[in-house]
Amino acid sequence: ELHQLRPYAGSTYVASRMHKMLEGSEILKSHDHCERVQDQYSLRCIPQVHGASRNAWLHLKKTLEIELNSVTDNPIIFNENHTVSGGHFHAQPLALPLDYAAFAAAEIGNISDRRIYFSLEGKIEGLPKLLMADTGLNSGFMIPQYTSAALVSENKTLCFPASADSIPTSLGQED
Repeated sequence: ELHQLRPYAGSTYVASRMHKMLEGSEILKSHDHCERVQDQYSLRCIPQVHGASRNAWLHLKKTLEIELNSVTDNPIIFNENHTVSGGHFHAQPLALPLDYAAFAAAEIGNISDRRIYFSLEGKIEGLPKLLMADTGLNSGFMIPQYTSAALVSENKTLCFPASADSIPTSLGQED
């Protein structure tokens, strides 16, 4: 069952959820004798991509829980004779999983845009081009796909790993 899967078994978890949602589906039955060899990656690889993204978010969640309960004072004063001055305030423990989660979100957007595009392309049986019976001057749902493509492109630039950037300041004291 789903609740027994390890939390980081992302693709297995997503595949199991999809399988459960498709139980008894007329769509599955309609493909019993389908001649299509395979679907596009954006359909076939949903468990792998969504599962990997799920793992990134679970990693972030676990790290956030740890860091929210940690000591970040500097210095840490235990008593009048014991003080530790360190880097307990440093954000790297959160920066790495936040970058990882940003990559995961960008990938979900990317694969979702591909599915939107394929639904508009007019090559899927039963779906008209641009999801419109009569396109002519009507561009159908082309503009929403333009929007999703633009957002996917912007996400790729916005998920530059901020955790990889550190510049010395304060005469080298803060590096």
